[in-house]
Amino acid sequence: MCSHPVGETRLDNPKWRLKSYFRWAKNGPLLIGSNYNYLTKFWQVRLILQPDSDAAQSIKKDPPLVMAATTGDYQEVEHPLNDGADVNARRRQDGKTPLILAAEVGSTEVMEVLLKDGANVDGRDESGHTALMIASEKGYLKAVKMLVAGAADLNQRDTKRATALMKACAAGRREVVRFLLSQNAQVDIKDQLGETAMIKALVNRHGEIVKMLLAAGADVNAADTSGQTALMRSSHLGDADAVKLLLEKGAAVNVKNKDGQSALMIACLKGDLDTVAVLLKGKADVNATDNFGQTVLMAASSNGDLELVVLLVRSGADINAKSDFGMTALVMTENDDVINWLKKHGAKETGSSMSRGLIKQNLIKRILP
Repeated sequence: MCSHPVGETRLDNPKWRLKSYFRWAKNGPLLIGSNYNYLTKFWQVRLILQPDSDAAQSIKKDPPLVMAATTGDYQEVEHPLNDGADVNARRRQDGKTPLILAAEVGSTEVMEVLLKDGANVDGRDESGHTALMIASEKGYLKAVKMLVAGAADLNQRDTKRATALMKACAAGRREVVRFLLSQNAQVDIKDQLGETAMIKALVNRHGEIVKMLLAAGADVNAADTSGQTALMRSSHLGDADAVKLLLEKGAAVNVKNKDGQSALMIACLKGDLDTVAVLLKGKADVNATDNFGQTVLMAASSNGDLELVVLLVRSGADINAKSDFGMTALVMTENDDVINWLKKHGAKETGSSMSRGLIKQNLIKRILP
């Protein structure tokens, strides 16, 4: 990045504020979006581009209204509109409309001007994002309310099939989620991965939002494209509190994913004792097997987790159960303490140490990422 002749663009008077600055300095870069921060007393420069760069050339060609929409100043937006600017013009680099750009900075004043001038409230950028999706994800409640009042489609989807509600849930925007639910946003829509708003809230550990979605009627047993349910995802995360909540709300404890793994097996593969205990209390099948006949006890044994092995056996796990490969929990482990405990409690020698490593690898590699 070349140096910028600061003396030509920075003023010594701290009361002076540059809201929207687009200027080519002689033989210098293009300075975009500079402003003075009164709290830190420092100048903030968002982006400096070489004059001949593709990005700079693209920005030079953007309509004035598009550039003005990012400033948060409604007066700067009114000028190009009064000159007949297209209220739905798009930024060249990503197809964002002035309304979307205003939503990104949460400027309801600019949004109001644009909407009154006929801006398409459901206009989408190249990623399929609408102003409502952007405002929801960023937690701009006032902007969200304005867009909904302007008849924005609550259930519009982006190119990944995600909705505004999903984005708010993933980002932990509780008040936005609460409002969208009050406006009857659909809770069980799935994105391209089959994930619902509740699954997104769970994986991002937003427990209060999960409760709100369940209260709004979210399907507690909805599964993604790999067959993973909310209970399985929580088990993988080791979130015992979420697992308990889901079970209380009727989550099917013994349903399996496409690999034949139950929530209990996933928890055993992760070695989470607390989550396993909650699932067992919720009547999880302690002898459940996956698509290869491997049991939850084998999963715990392969990890060398003696405490977990003891809990499972005492909860009724078949200590000598065999997989489709003829493997048992005893053969699956290389931990001496686990081996000795299993033998002491009736485990029989079978299989071979050569196949042990192969089968253990097959079991572990199918755990969720």
